[in-house]
Amino acid sequence: MKTITGRKLKIAMFFSSDPSSTGGVQEHVYYLSVALKKLGHRVTVFMPRRTRTLLPYPNTRMVGEFTEFSLPIGYDVSYVSKKNQEDYRKLINPGDFDLIHIHDPFMPFLSYELLNVLEIPIVTTYHATWEKDSFLDIFRGFIPLLKDSLSKKVKGSIFVSHRTKNCWEEIFNPKTQKTIIANGIDRGLFRFKKKKPDGKVKLLFLARIVPKKGLHLLLKALKKIVATRKNVTLSVVGEGPDKKRMIEYVKNNKLENYVKFHGYVKNEEKARLYQSADIFCAPYVNEGFGITLLEAMASGTPIVALKNNAFSEVLKSYPAKSLIVKEKSVKEMANALESLIVSDKLRQKIVEWEVEEIKKYDWNKIGKETESFYHKVLKNI
Repeated sequence: MKTITGRKLKIAMFFSSDPSSTGGVQEHVYYLSVALKKLGHRVTVFMPRRTRTLLPYPNTRMVGEFTEFSLPIGYDVSYVSKKNQEDYRKLINPGDFDLIHIHDPFMPFLSYELLNVLEIPIVTTYHATWEKDSFLDIFRGFIPLLKDSLSKKVKGSIFVSHRTKNCWEEIFNPKTQKTIIANGIDRGLFRFKKKKPDGKVKLLFLARIVPKKGLHLLLKALKKIVATRKNVTLSVVGEGPDKKRMIEYVKNNKLENYVKFHGYVKNEEKARLYQSADIFCAPYVNEGFGITLLEAMASGTPIVALKNNAFSEVLKSYPAKSLIVKEKSVKEMANALESLIVSDKLRQKIVEWEVEEIKKYDWNKIGKETESFYHKVLKNI
């Protein structure tokens, strides 16, 4: 099969994450599908069957039965399945699409069935990563099971970071086309707005409230800070199985006047919170990429983060490396926050860097890079 570089494509895009909630994969699929549509391609987004979707995906089709459960350590696991493989032959007519793009194809069981049944060229994107000493290293044990199907059926794979590529690339044979295309950011929604001083220093945390996102570390650091600084507040955006425990910690440590839990918020409200925040806090233990960093950068909000491999890529040229904390230490996190709280000059220096750096992550640019990769893959089949 050959294709002419530049022709408009018919793309079937699949993902297995819950479309009724927020998440990096959900946002990536939405913004990428919109960017590809702007370039003239026809994108059909196939997603788990839910009663509602949080984002207005274009041209959607609901498939499979969605199941999600939380592990005791705070990780969420989901899978989408169908009972009959023949359903996929009826769902996807080979003549209707030029390629299938599956996000996180290791998610059972939908992706496995797609790989085994369909003969349309497949491109995959990998979002997840893990540390060798983490619970998620169990994925490594499943790689041999995936290798046969993926190496034969997948013609091209995209990784959102070098770290993600390092985790997954051993699956593929040398003939598989591979590339790294970072996540993008909606710069129309998340944009810089000069902050109006009001005598308070506003901190912002935004993530799923699970142990690996480090909210417990941030709250302990905040407790140390407000012992001497009463003008600091923290907004917590997100939901998760650890939320109740975090609320109890705030209450037990008399932090109610300093911490506000917002729950899930719509993108417009999220953008407003970034714009009004003075410091974005990302004490995440491990990330495949870190979209929240891009949102903060686009909003001109200085960042204090816990060092991990993905953040080291995004913040490679960050002008204040001391704010990227190397250890899961309450003291080090508090010190990093304190140094930024007291220095308007340092915050301004970071803002100037962010405004320039974020230009690399425009979704229109990401869409064109993905389009070029599609054509490269199809040309070499």
